[in-house]
Amino acid sequence: MGAVWTCQDATCGRTVDTKSDTCPKCGGPMKKIGESPLRAWAAIVCGVILILLMGTITWNLSPDLQQAIATGSAENFTGTAEQAQAILHLFYAVIALGILSLANGLYMLAKGAQHRIFILLMVVNVLVLLFTLYRTFTLLA
Repeated sequence: MGAVWTCQDATCGRTVDTKSDTCPKCGGPMKKIGESPLRAWAAIVCGVILILLMGTITWNLSPDLQQAIATGSAENFTGTAEQAQAILHLFYAVIALGILSLANGLYMLAKGAQHRIFILLMVVNVLVLLFTLYRTFTLLA
């Protein structure tokens, strides 16, 4: 798939296959998308790094955190069960961001353009991550 031009107006989003400076539907500005494998590879690399690093941290800390959640105390974790659960939720949110970044990068690499669903999912995931981060640090304070 070659380059595609898409309307930058959030309510329009029309795409065309030929070069155009203005949208044929609404007259808004057009932007060239596609043919950017560098962006796709960056998303893939970031996704893999997040999955591997956060997955390793979660794998190593999960037994103690799960024990703290189940019994209220753990050998190597001095926090409460609620704090342990919040920390695990934060880890899961970061891993989910990595999985979404990897999927987005693979899609961009295969199709040559980014899908709007991935943009929406990324925004939602970042908002969930920020909320989880706020909740975790509030509980740890």
